[in-house]
Amino acid sequence: MALTLAVSKKMEMEKPDTMIDKNKNKRTYTIKRYRYLFALLTLLLVGCSEPSSMLSPNNNVNTNEPNWISLPSVTKDANGMSVMSMPIFQASKSIDGKTGGKIKINGKYAGGPFGEVNVQAELNFLKDAFSGAKYITMIVDTEWGYATFSPSSVFDKDATYNAVFIGLDLSGVDPTNVKFAYLAADGTVEYALNDGITIDLSTGTLGVKNAMIPHFSRYGFIR
Repeated sequence: MALTLAVSKKMEMEKPDTMIDKNKNKRTYTIKRYRYLFALLTLLLVGCSEPSSMLSPNNNVNTNEPNWISLPSVTKDANGMSVMSMPIFQASKSIDGKTGGKIKINGKYAGGPFGEVNVQAELNFLKDAFSGAKYITMIVDTEWGYATFSPSSVFDKDATYNAVFIGLDLSGVDPTNVKFAYLAADGTVEYALNDGITIDLSTGTLGVKNAMIPHFSRYGFIR
């Protein structure tokens, strides 16, 4: 009987220590598990972020804006306020690709070193330039003078673009460096084929003759 009581007391004395050890082991296992999950999550995040950077559409793309030749601002009064708001040079027309057609802009506004700025632009489509009919819009930017066209299109026969700006401030412009160009799909600048560029510093005249427009983009004069 005495031996039984002694064994029982010994087991009771050892039981708390055993439970403490088990709890310690459980906590250690839980901490290791969380550390493993954290490390795995970190690897997954790193692995996902690296390909995204490599596939970014901004990589290897020239996003520098071309040095467009600008149009003068509108005339201002003695208080520095604009006499008129900047005009919007825009024209739209439905063109049948089978027969061809033209879209024209002819406008002017008060401003510039010569007192008035004249803007003339024409987009010409040959017969069988494209299939079907398209409602096409031509806009000449009133700050930089470049032309944009919509909707986005590619043609079977190149369209031609003629433009003349009179009354510009061409001071500091080197006529030998002026080109007529457009922005390619990747953001780079490409020269557009044409029959000649006209520059007259004495009248502020800048023009291009029969510039080839194989597809719609942003076309204008760069210095």
